[in-house]
Amino acid sequence: MRMILFKTFTGIVGIYHVLLGLSGLLLPHELFAKVAALILGVRSEMDTTFQLVAKFASVYVLVFGITTLILMMNPLKYRVLALPVLVLFGVRLVNKTVFYNSIAEAFNVSPGQNIFALGCLVVFFFGILFTLPKKDVS
Repeated sequence: MRMILFKTFTGIVGIYHVLLGLSGLLLPHELFAKVAALILGVRSEMDTTFQLVAKFASVYVLVFGITTLILMMNPLKYRVLALPVLVLFGVRLVNKTVFYNSIAEAFNVSPGQNIFALGCLVVFFFGILFTLPKKDVS
């Protein structure tokens, strides 16, 4: 059961990040702005600086998603990949908590969307942490 939960958590995280990363790289910036508003709650003017930052961030999001999917496919073999996944989620959780109001103001994120994102980070961080398969000692 633990392995199924781990694969479920990492699979959801991986697919979400791959799709988000690909949308940031492949969609026209007007359409990506709508995707970002729908999924992330980010409502910002899509100027050239934001477009460039979105493209750079999308590469990292895509790589994170691929890494998480690799971890999902063989958790025991690629267990070492859980560390960067947990570190990134931990940093994002702290960042979201500390800069909660700043993020809401800068990107016009609604309180509901902000709380939902924070809740997702908590669920996936602790879900992955507590279901991480034990090291195979055979």
